[in-house]
Amino acid sequence: MPYANSRVSDYLEHSELMFTNAKDKTILPLLERHNVGAERCDLGLSLCGDAYTWEKEQVKLHGEQFRSEFIGICRIALKDHPQLLEKLGIVVYTKGYVSAKSQAAAEEKKKQEALKAQEAQEAQETHAPRDVQAEQEVQVNQETKKKHKSKK
Repeated sequence: MPYANSRVSDYLEHSELMFTNAKDKTILPLLERHNVGAERCDLGLSLCGDAYTWEKEQVKLHGEQFRSEFIGICRIALKDHPQLLEKLGIVVYTKGYVSAKSQAAAEEKKKQEALKAQEAQEAQETHAPRDVQAEQEVQVNQETKKKHKSKK
């Protein structure tokens, strides 16, 4: 059965494969020892098909928004059970986890800030002597003017 491209669909596809493989004549006798027979495998296949049909209908009715809302609802309902979220194919990050993308962005931002600070420092260093020189010239001019006034 062709499934849509989603995490839930991937889960359904893997479940269907599991039930199909379980019906194999070499595996089924091993499962029957645990009260899992062909009937249960058929039931599992049927439930996978029903779930797929339901998901497909929801996607037709609501589009991709359904999937994101479904994942959001699952995150809220199962926030204390991260293993169940992962079984549904929803990635769960631990506290303090920083994705490689956001870590790279933070490093790039630090580099840019350091570069700006370095440029600002260089600008001050290059302008500082000129400012000192200009101040000295102003002082010399003022002293010269004072001398000329005192001579008069």
